[in-house]
Amino acid sequence: MRFINVFVLVLFLIFSFSVFTKTIDEQFSEAESLIDINETKEALALLKTIEPENDEQTAEQFYLLARLYYVIGKFSKANDFYRDASLLYPGEPKYQVGLSQTSYALGKLKLAERYANLALKYNPDLVEAELMLALVLNRYGEKKLAEKRFLDLIELQPSNEILFLNYAKFLEQSNSRKKAITLLEDFIIKNPNNPDLLDYLGRLYWFAGQSEKAIEKRKAAAKLYSKSGKFVLTKSITEWVNSVQEKVLAEKIKEEEKRKKALPSKHKHKFISNPGTEIEPFPNYYFDKGYPAATGSGFIVNEGKQIITNKHVIEGSYKIFVRNGFGELRYATVEKISEYDDLALLTLDEPYNPDYSITIPENYNLRTGQSALIMGYPLVSHLGESSPSFTQGVVSKTTGFFDDPGTYQLTSKLNKGNSGGPVFSDTGELIGVAVQKINTTLLIEYDGYIIEDVNIAIHVDRVRRFLKSSEPSKNYDKLDLADLYELRLPSVVMVLNILEKEEEIVEKSEEDEINEAIEVCQSNYDPKKYPELSKKQFNELCVCYIDGLVKIYDEEEEEYRASYNEPSDKFKDLEEEIIKNCIAKL
Repeated sequence: MRFINVFVLVLFLIFSFSVFTKTIDEQFSEAESLIDINETKEALALLKTIEPENDEQTAEQFYLLARLYYVIGKFSKANDFYRDASLLYPGEPKYQVGLSQTSYALGKLKLAERYANLALKYNPDLVEAELMLALVLNRYGEKKLAEKRFLDLIELQPSNEILFLNYAKFLEQSNSRKKAITLLEDFIIKNPNNPDLLDYLGRLYWFAGQSEKAIEKRKAAAKLYSKSGKFVLTKSITEWVNSVQEKVLAEKIKEEEKRKKALPSKHKHKFISNPGTEIEPFPNYYFDKGYPAATGSGFIVNEGKQIITNKHVIEGSYKIFVRNGFGELRYATVEKISEYDDLALLTLDEPYNPDYSITIPENYNLRTGQSALIMGYPLVSHLGESSPSFTQGVVSKTTGFFDDPGTYQLTSKLNKGNSGGPVFSDTGELIGVAVQKINTTLLIEYDGYIIEDVNIAIHVDRVRRFLKSSEPSKNYDKLDLADLYELRLPSVVMVLNILEKEEEIVEKSEEDEINEAIEVCQSNYDPKKYPELSKKQFNELCVCYIDGLVKIYDEEEEEYRASYNEPSDKFKDLEEEIIKNCIAKL
């Protein structure tokens, strides 16, 4: 018995020694694996215990810390570590690529371009650097040049999964979702085991209205994430699937009942455009004057699962989308609305990173004269919607209209679209929600007074009461304004409220659309243009002509649709041939 005990003790000591004598390189490898599966807390704890023995190891430690902070969205900190690593080993291209990525994330495009070119100087075949140059070109608005670079890269590396994923994202951002879906479908047939590709394809399906396919692909992605140890992503996707499956089933039953009541057309024909029938998130045309949509601002709360905004921002909603400062898009539904304040709580179809969530301080002591910093998306139809604006001011009075203690006045200027956006102190702590500004024109008409710079925010205590959750206030350090903006960039969202308009949402049948096209054609009868044709013959020509166009559309839908904006010689010739053939038949 004693011998067995001694033997067990020896084995334990040997095992312990082997565990605690991992080489520094092995520890780096372990940390990198943890970062890859989003176990960032464990990775950080491990990296902090490592004591490098030389400059090369120190540079690698900096590099891994940079990767870690990049993953959790702290780009400025990631940039600092990449820079420290490159100072130790300036000729290492992966450090230059890292600097390019963080510069790009921070909106410093010239620096991103410079670092990418520097990486290529050290390694001309580095695809990651070429990819960064393509992304920079796209951000500059050089979409054709960006796409050419993408296609050139894909030709060189037709099996590179990262390239295909980024190219698909580029196509989606360029309003070519159908092309992005086709691209990924074809690629996944040959490369079926990449969860990132499956997950993104699922997202594309969802926003294209193909909910069953979306669920199928994201389920497959979750299984692969689980196998690779990425349990955070697995949980996130599983929660999303569980939340939407019921809704999808209910909609399917509803559609089936609708189908039984009416005789459906054989095809969905979109030969004649019907603006407003296709609801897609955040294309630019949503900000055109007269489009049935409203925009506002909001911010992420409750571990990334929900959004706070104003009640008036989401009134009359048909569909609601939100997008944060990193460009991450989510679909949202109304969870609850305040009975007392202009506040609304939205629940997301898929949570954001919990680190993006803004905490609600408990019993905040608001003071006149303190900084009041507003983030939001004002006047997007004029100023654009790529990133939130940042407005500085002070609390001018700790109460609102008629000394209302639930609101307060601030000099930070509010414009249409700021509604629902967060108000921060100079430490980055939430102190309220932007809600309204005084209507100067109306006041002049009513009282004859001119009053400026009266802007109103809802007190953070009212937000706390509405959410029924908070954390004790802390003594944060004052932040540089640029750092504060960067800190809160992923937490602030733009809210897009698609307003319901039944007459624009109901789609026409194929027969109705064709008949409408024929009527339009017939109404343009001009005896001077076709002197040889009577009105009756011209009407018959219209029927024949539209029938010919429909056949072209059915055969070459995507190419023909693209020719609407940029008419091609090919389709001009085809249309002329149709007219000639139709006239010959008369």
